[in-house]
Amino acid sequence: MPQTEARDVAFRQAVFAELGRVLASSPFANANRSSSLLQFLVTETLEGRSEHLKEYVLGVQALGRAENFDPRIDPIARVEASRLRNKLDLCYADPTAQPSVRISLPKGSYVPEFATPNKDRPRIQPAGRRRGYVVAWIAVAFVAGAVLSAVSINRTPPREALRVSILPPHDAEVNSLAVSPDGQSIAMAASVAGTSRLYLRRISASFEPVLLTGTEGAAFPFWSPNGRSIAFFAGRKLKVLDVNAGEAHVLAEAPLGRGGAWTRDGEIIFAPGALGPLVRVPANGGKVVPFTPLNQSDGEVSHIWPALLPDGKRLGFLAQNRDPALDAVSVIDLNAPYKRTRVVSANSSIAFRRSNENGLSVLLLRDGALVEQRLAESRLTSIGESKSIARQVNFDPLDRYVLFSASGTNSVAFVPGTPFRFRLQWVNRSGGQIDSVAEDGDYYALKISSDGSHLLTNRTDSRTGSTGVWSVDLVRGTVSPVTTGGVDFFPISSPDGSEIAFAKSDGTAERGMRLSIVPRTGGESRVVLDVKGPVFPSDWSSDGAFLAYTGYEPLARVTVLSIHDGAAKETWAYSPVGHSAGGGVFKPSGSRGAPKWIAYTSDESGRNEVYLQSLSSDRAKVQISVSGGDRPLWRRDGKELFFVNGLEELCAVDLPQDGAAFGTPHALFKLAGSQQAVPPYALDYAASLDGQRFLIRREAGRAERSVINITR
Repeated sequence: MPQTEARDVAFRQAVFAELGRVLASSPFANANRSSSLLQFLVTETLEGRSEHLKEYVLGVQALGRAENFDPRIDPIARVEASRLRNKLDLCYADPTAQPSVRISLPKGSYVPEFATPNKDRPRIQPAGRRRGYVVAWIAVAFVAGAVLSAVSINRTPPREALRVSILPPHDAEVNSLAVSPDGQSIAMAASVAGTSRLYLRRISASFEPVLLTGTEGAAFPFWSPNGRSIAFFAGRKLKVLDVNAGEAHVLAEAPLGRGGAWTRDGEIIFAPGALGPLVRVPANGGKVVPFTPLNQSDGEVSHIWPALLPDGKRLGFLAQNRDPALDAVSVIDLNAPYKRTRVVSANSSIAFRRSNENGLSVLLLRDGALVEQRLAESRLTSIGESKSIARQVNFDPLDRYVLFSASGTNSVAFVPGTPFRFRLQWVNRSGGQIDSVAEDGDYYALKISSDGSHLLTNRTDSRTGSTGVWSVDLVRGTVSPVTTGGVDFFPISSPDGSEIAFAKSDGTAERGMRLSIVPRTGGESRVVLDVKGPVFPSDWSSDGAFLAYTGYEPLARVTVLSIHDGAAKETWAYSPVGHSAGGGVFKPSGSRGAPKWIAYTSDESGRNEVYLQSLSSDRAKVQISVSGGDRPLWRRDGKELFFVNGLEELCAVDLPQDGAAFGTPHALFKLAGSQQAVPPYALDYAASLDGQRFLIRREAGRAERSVINITR
């Protein structure tokens, strides 16, 4: 290699190494949008495309704006560039930092400059477009691997934890991850264009994540003890994949999998759903049997997020209670699951590890921060104060899942951020932004009231961790709680707007959840129906006489209830054999007429599609979507049906009359970002009464790709 070219390559590596250091610094720790913008600007410049760094390009390619973005109206590029300059100044304000290259963004320009102290900057030859973002992954990955290798080799006395960052696949967003038992690999479930798949990253031996085939829909991976296999949840099932060869195979049903642990004896203990006890199944296949009994008399609702202790003989899990204040980490001996030790209060997924400095400890979320609590080895009582590992870590409040993993030795990987990041925005039928609504938060399951004045949603109380029903005044922008239960979600409004139906957790395994109704102004709720297992209400008919909900037996099915004089009676149900269906919504029929048609999502064709089916005895059925679809929603007058297709585009189709007469679906606009955090069949958008505006949930400051931080 010529000396000049070698010098250019070395300089490029130094710039990307500095980029990795800057992204891992405190000013950028939770600044997803600034991190995304900086990565884009640096990569484009080093690839010889700096002449294209204009406001429109930044808005569309780096900051997530739609193709109709107009920088003359929307100043996001200028605003974010200014914020980026401030963060770079803060990063280099540390007098102890002595980087070999300094990255800056001159005012009035979007082209970054790279200064080498006391040296002339070498000339960088523009590279081909084929390298693109791969160069960024390789460089940052190289730095991560080198630093981690140094940590492994250099057994110096205790010191401040080192922190490096790894980028996931291009344009992907990490939704769950697992560090291998030896701490040398990371399995990550990451979403690209709305589809989650598993990727494997060998930290010290490879430069970029490798896609594991046959893992579509993957979430919540966990490793076998020998690190040769990965278990994960996908398609409402627990699956196992040999890392080096073979295809993923189904091990058990898991409608709403909430974590698992693989024992040294070749058994997998996992949570098949959000409610109920942990169950056990042989890792090579066999019968699924209950494992941990619920303390029903104490109000326990579920055991989720199991994690083995480093000794491999004990198992911890999150024991959720009807009263969230009583949620706690419990530990059992694998040979005596009926005997439990309450370790510490918690309301998140957990992990255990043992280190030379702290001995045995449990890692969990506390006030938005990832903390480590030392434990006595035998009694499992807390020792001293907890230690903060990361100030803010991304997590899903509804699932109580924290985006972090520990190897059991000394490695911890996490995705920085916060769940209170969603912004509610009105957009027109082309996706153009009209106005923002209320404050940022963790909004789920969006439903506008029948009069269009309020939005009903789920939200987590950041103080208590309780997920309740909240109401957003769409005129004033105020947000207020309607219920304060531990797990209250999927609210829907009655036709007259006076009441709200929702799903409420219950403290007994037999009942599972309760379909309940509460006055819109709050107060005591009344029970409509006890349902074994999860239940998600999806619609209330125009005449007020019927409720539709999604239940699990164990696969999802659509059920219609008749509700009269406080009594509920099942009148219609649809459950395709061996497949799932849910999210049913009635075709509006006026205040006096009973509903005649219902739209829902089913995977009976092998993928999710939207169907319209008659509620009469003939059960006539037609498929509405043509290339994948889910999340159906009717316009108030019933003449138009909206849904989301396989490309995450919001679509509309005309249905002017009853029966099978309908138009051709056409795309309106693309919804922003992955929908992995949305619970099954929940709507992440809502429509105005006339269907001319849509209230959508966008991530405020969302990065184009997640960053995984690793500490040792």
